[in-house]
Amino acid sequence: KEPAMCGVCGADGGCREMPWVADRGHDHTAAVSTVTLYREGSTSTRIVDRFLADVLWPDQDVQNVVANQAIGIGAGNEDEGGPGSGGPHLERKPNGGPERMEIYRIKGLLSVLGDDDDDDSQFVHAETGLDSRKYIVQAVNDVWEVYPSKGATLLWSDDETRSCKLVVIGRWLDQKRLEEGFARCFDR
Repeated sequence: KEPAMCGVCGADGGCREMPWVADRGHDHTAAVSTVTLYREGSTSTRIVDRFLADVLWPDQDVQNVVANQAIGIGAGNEDEGGPGSGGPHLERKPNGGPERMEIYRIKGLLSVLGDDDDDDSQFVHAETGLDSRKYIVQAVNDVWEVYPSKGATLLWSDDETRSCKLVVIGRWLDQKRLEEGFARCFDR
């Protein structure tokens, strides 16, 4: 098995012998990784927002249930992607442990259906309902935004395959859970 390349120093395992790297005190770990999520087709920004909220705010459902019960509104947020809704909810492991995903960064491009509350209806194709703009996803830690590209260079061409791609960087990433949650963004 070949040694993995170091993301800090670019070395193939011999970086500890390099004084300029050793002085910075970085360690090699398999816990930090990248997962690429890809799917042909288009989705809604609302659905992607729910998926990102679920991934980046792992305790939100628990906090919502407790808050809703305290004010007498019921047991949860089942219609908005919560447990049992079929939405992009990911089952959680118990709080705290080292198996819990830590998301550092998410970047991506989306093909979006024009079903969102967007004032830019001139970008939505009348027959297909597809928005001609590529949507950009940016997330750092637990803050994210999904927004349409600006300018003519980031529009979907007629002969281009519509797809959605997210790159997730973090520690203890659960690829299967991320892939399953992302796939649910395309359930119709």
